[in-house]
Amino acid sequence: MTLFSKSKLALGGVVLAGGLLAGCAGNPPTTQMDVTQLAVNTATSAGAMQFAPTEMQSAQENFRKARVALEEKRYEEAKVYAERAEWDARVAERKSQVEKAKLVDPKAISTTN
Repeated sequence: MTLFSKSKLALGGVVLAGGLLAGCAGNPPTTQMDVTQLAVNTATSAGAMQFAPTEMQSAQENFRKARVALEEKRYEEAKVYAERAEWDARVAERKSQVEKAKLVDPKAISTTN
């Protein structure tokens, strides 16, 4: 390998590393934050605070962490927390729906086979 090709290879590595670092900065995860807010609101409307309090508290805490990370421009971290919050909120919503259905007709949803 010649000196010229080694320097091209090194330059290519520097450019690639710079591109990766710039990509890490990224953009604010506004779409994910909006989706998460909707999921938290839907879970709340479904009665998650009553029927799935643990999952709902986790959703709210992760969403709070996402908002803090967003304010501090830690966008990747904000996105991860928002995704966790969305998942927790969706689980809370589903659990609430199941628990409410059990109240209406306990035999309709059985946990045994």
